[in-house]
Amino acid sequence: MKKTGPILATMLVALCVLGAMSPASGNLLQAPEISLEMNGVPVTTLNVAVCSKFTLEFWIRDIPDGWGVVAFDIVITWNHNLIELLEADPVEREGWTSAVSQGPGFAKVKFFTVVENRWIGNATWVLFTFHCLGEGTDLMVLESPGDSILLSNGVDIDPTLPEPCEVTVHQFKAVGGVVVPVDKLAVLSPYLALIGLVGVVTVAVAATRRRKP
Repeated sequence: MKKTGPILATMLVALCVLGAMSPASGNLLQAPEISLEMNGVPVTTLNVAVCSKFTLEFWIRDIPDGWGVVAFDIVITWNHNLIELLEADPVEREGWTSAVSQGPGFAKVKFFTVVENRWIGNATWVLFTFHCLGEGTDLMVLESPGDSILLSNGVDIDPTLPEPCEVTVHQFKAVGGVVVPVDKLAVLSPYLALIGLVGVVTVAVAATRRRKP
């Protein structure tokens, strides 16, 4: 029991030291903003017709002053029964390397460069082109899996975790309905029959006129 006092005192000192070593929440580096946009305007809701295509731009905005992006890893997901990805087109930037992987309902994009080539301004990085497959409402989610947007001030490199971005896509049938294959012969059959009937009547009238004295 006599040793309890020194042990508690040692633990208290250790906790104080750890607290002093931990960064204050106010000093954490602010993460940039990630968004899905059309023509540079953020999108939260879309209304699109079935069988149509649409393109969303992936942007990184609001990078903290004095810092620049040197690498990032993002993933976008959706319902593959309602939407399919036609193309994920990374924007080419000198000195940057990119990689895209995709599957049913998801696409992952990676970009990285050297510290000297860090990117400091708002910019679009990928163009995603989608095709609507059917009626319904889908939620597309863009996020960074983990602290995977890396920022550098030229010396230090810090990981940041941006807030996810969501876009609700409402898909509806186009006016006039959905185009479906049609048997052309079945459509023309009534008209062909009518033409045949007119021909028979014409021949009969001509024969009757010939018999008259």
